[in-house]
Amino acid sequence: MSQLQRIRRLSERKDEEYELRVREAKHTTPSERLTQALELSDIARELAKSVGAAWVTSPPADLGEKARRYPVGR
Repeated sequence: MSQLQRIRRLSERKDEEYELRVREAKHTTPSERLTQALELSDIARELAKSVGAAWVTSPPADLGEKARRYPVGR
């Protein structure tokens, strides 16, 4: 399989996945989509915790620290 064929297949798959998401969104309420997003967020946090990701195990950057590190408009 050539590189061009692989790229074309990936592009087609991406388009199919997008169409599927659009169809699914039409059949779910905003509340259901929010619930799904929160569940995915919980899963991501648990996975990160299981591998010892620092942002989960010891989050040193509270809001004050983040404001110091990333000043906006200065």
